[in-house]
Amino acid sequence: MKTHLSQPMNTILRWLASAVLGSLAPLAGMAAEGEEPDTAWSAVVGFEPGQDAAPLNQVEAAVVAALNEPAARLEMETRLLRALELARTPAAMDFVCRQLRTVGTERSVRALAALLRDPEGSHMARFALVAIGGGPAAQALEAALPEVPPALQAGILNSIGELGYCQAAGPEVPRLLRSDNPTLAAAAADALGKLRNCRWAAAQLESARPTAGPALRRHIDNALLAAAEKLPDAGAEAEARRIYEAYAGAEQPVHLRIAALHGLVRLGGNDAWTMAADAIRSEDAALQASAVGLVRLPGSAGATRAFAALAPGLEEPARALLLAALGDRGDAAAAPALLAATFDDGESVRLAAIEALGKVGGAGAVERLASLAAESRGALQRAARTALLRLADAGVNAVLTAGVAPMEDPVRVERLRALAARGAAEALPAVRVAARDPAPEVRQAAIAALGELSGADGIGFLVDLLLAPGEPGEREAVADAIESAFGRLTEPRTKAGPLLARFDDAPVAARPAFLRLLSRTGDDAALAPVQAALRTPIPTVMDAAVRALAEWPDPTPAADLLTLARQSDNRTHRVLALRGYVRMAALTDDPAPMYAKAFEVAQSVEDRRLVLAGIGVADSPAALDLVAPWLESPEVRAEAAVATVQIAEKAWRRDAARARAALRLVIEKQPDGPAAARAREVLNELEQYEGYLLVWQVSGPFQVKGKDSRVVFDTAFPAEDPAAEGIEWRPLKEGIGAWDINLEATFPNLDQVAAYARTRVWSPREQPAVIEAGSDDAIKIWLNRNLVHANYAQRSLSPRQDRVTVALRAGWNDLLLKVVDHGGGWAFACRLRQPDGDALKDLKAEVPE
Repeated sequence: MKTHLSQPMNTILRWLASAVLGSLAPLAGMAAEGEEPDTAWSAVVGFEPGQDAAPLNQVEAAVVAALNEPAARLEMETRLLRALELARTPAAMDFVCRQLRTVGTERSVRALAALLRDPEGSHMARFALVAIGGGPAAQALEAALPEVPPALQAGILNSIGELGYCQAAGPEVPRLLRSDNPTLAAAAADALGKLRNCRWAAAQLESARPTAGPALRRHIDNALLAAAEKLPDAGAEAEARRIYEAYAGAEQPVHLRIAALHGLVRLGGNDAWTMAADAIRSEDAALQASAVGLVRLPGSAGATRAFAALAPGLEEPARALLLAALGDRGDAAAAPALLAATFDDGESVRLAAIEALGKVGGAGAVERLASLAAESRGALQRAARTALLRLADAGVNAVLTAGVAPMEDPVRVERLRALAARGAAEALPAVRVAARDPAPEVRQAAIAALGELSGADGIGFLVDLLLAPGEPGEREAVADAIESAFGRLTEPRTKAGPLLARFDDAPVAARPAFLRLLSRTGDDAALAPVQAALRTPIPTVMDAAVRALAEWPDPTPAADLLTLARQSDNRTHRVLALRGYVRMAALTDDPAPMYAKAFEVAQSVEDRRLVLAGIGVADSPAALDLVAPWLESPEVRAEAAVATVQIAEKAWRRDAARARAALRLVIEKQPDGPAAARAREVLNELEQYEGYLLVWQVSGPFQVKGKDSRVVFDTAFPAEDPAAEGIEWRPLKEGIGAWDINLEATFPNLDQVAAYARTRVWSPREQPAVIEAGSDDAIKIWLNRNLVHANYAQRSLSPRQDRVTVALRAGWNDLLLKVVDHGGGWAFACRLRQPDGDALKDLKAEVPE
């Protein structure tokens, strides 16, 4: 399998390049005295399909290694050119041309040009020339045109077009444009259309068009439009415009008119916009839709207003499409027309206008958009609110702020909402005034906006508002706004200071909100008033204090919560305290002692379930010991089983043996529950590298000459037939890892190849089993001569990639694998497990006699 190259691998490849470069010296007549020709390069120059590709892989790796090192690249190119000269087979020429495509320069042009006339080498040679690029490569391609048969001319024409060098395309291309061979004529037209900055190419296409047949004319039309796109770069804008205008006429097919209109609009000029406007008014839906797309292209404000003026005369779908395009155009000159369109009878038109205003509108759109946000519902309201958020004019926030002063309440609410969404902190003075407005809806919108806009200097005002809200029922909303503002502050004291300064002034009704907010500050000084509130006789304040401690962001008040859980007469408070204590245990480095205390104070089944639900975050073996006794309790066994699995998934890194024992206890105590299923999965993960079969006999390698791994995979070689004679099976002695078998150690330097491995497994009884196998790359599996699995894959090896349910018979069971390598690594791994993933007991394996 292919992998990314690591830094050590790059070092190896640089060494490989040096070694391979040196090994080519004998082929170039530069061998030192007594030096033997290298077998890798000898194999390259005489390579035939079906032969061992390892030498080619070695050379290709050296080419890649030399690519970014100039000296090595130059030397590699020299060696490849010599190899090309000595190549004895078409496959060898093809391979060397592919490598020159990677590292070749102008030095290779002459040698590659010679191959253009060779039917077996022409295609790869021209591909290499295109990769090299430059004028000499293009000239070589053009020079070969009159000397090669038509079957090769079409490909060379295509390569000339890809290179695009006008100066290198001589008379042969125009000559072939008039060829009687339709394929060549079409290829010549396509090539001329691709040439860059080429005025004469367009002239040749125009002169050939009148006498061309329908098929060729289609190629010429497309080529002329492609050529016109490049003519302005050659200083021939007038010629480009003339071509576009010829194709923009009403008599032309729609697709040509659309392309011509695009070209004219790019060139600019009033005539272009007039033609685009005419197309927008067209009754041809395809032409109209494409012409509307031109509106998105940049242009003058006058053109924008002209396009906008077209909208009222169009049908509703086209109006909506045009307004959306005006928004994408990004020109504020469209804003008046868009504002007017928000009053359109068609809802789709109003929606498009609103969305477009969000892109090009400014302060002048605020009043209308705010009214729409207040009056509308559904998609229109969402669009108006989004548009208010997106308006980019610097004066928008000022207009929104000014409108917060008394007017119709729904509009004021939308203005406040928009200011909050826009993060308009400069509007805070007006928003604070609105927070004390007589209208409840305005106050609520202003309070929410304060939560989004206030910083450290705004917490004091919000605390004052918390003490004396417009209505008592708004106190919760003010507290939410303060908490929202906390999210933008980093210093605990900045959050807690204003609350602590006014805490003693807070009326009883405000104390619960103060206590809740103090718990959100994370400030050490905030804890004392919360602890003091636990002793108050006022139930609502005490309840708020308990909840505040239970939600404290760190374990500091854990002792207070444990005392409450033990001693409180209030069942709700005991549960809240225990829940908070369990949560805090998870915040400590060693939570097990805290969980032990939590179990001590858990008085009911519900309490124990609460502790078990929390202890699952622990990762220590000690936590497993705390949970184990509860696996004996039917009332909480399910929760204990889940907690055990959760802990074991983390604790195995500290003590794998205890984790395995705990998981097996879950399976024993609750074999059919979901926790047991997960316990088996975790055990299997922990044991994924255990129990693999490492005793094998192998036979191979097997290949099909000239064929790839797919054919090799599908071919039944004699080793698959138990009755076949003369098959050599040998004990596997190389490449045996802790769990895997590396077949490359036994059969090195091979690709597109298969090998067979066999063993036999003894089972004490008939029983179901699962074969778990992994392979690099493809694999087939037979059990007792029956094919039970086949997977043609190209992958790297990992455990348990394939799982196959089988039935083992009592006694010996024959296991046969076929492992096919596509390229790169070649390996496999195989073991047998119980269907639930546990290990099979009393299993043994040995190779057949």
